[in-house]
Amino acid sequence: MNFDELKRTINIRETIKLYFVAIGRYPDFIRSYARNRDGSWVNPSLHDSTAAQHEPLIVQCCGSWWGYNPNNPAHPMRKYFNEHFRKEA
Repeated sequence: MNFDELKRTINIRETIKLYFVAIGRYPDFIRSYARNRDGSWVNPSLHDSTAAQHEPLIVQCCGSWWGYNPNNPAHPMRKYFNEHFRKEA
């Protein structure tokens, strides 16, 4: 994997994580996207069902920004996060 592919992979993972934090389901993200040391999913069926349920919405929300840094203020997922994240008092 070259540097650009690695950067894109990390940005996609961070985008998905930001979405799950925004909707209040971060523990689901941790369980669904956990990997073994060899890079395989800890629970492949859970990952596949979670990804199938949520990733199409995330990709649609991101549009051409999919794979770019979600911490960029112009990134659509950053806007989604700012609108949906509820901080506990």
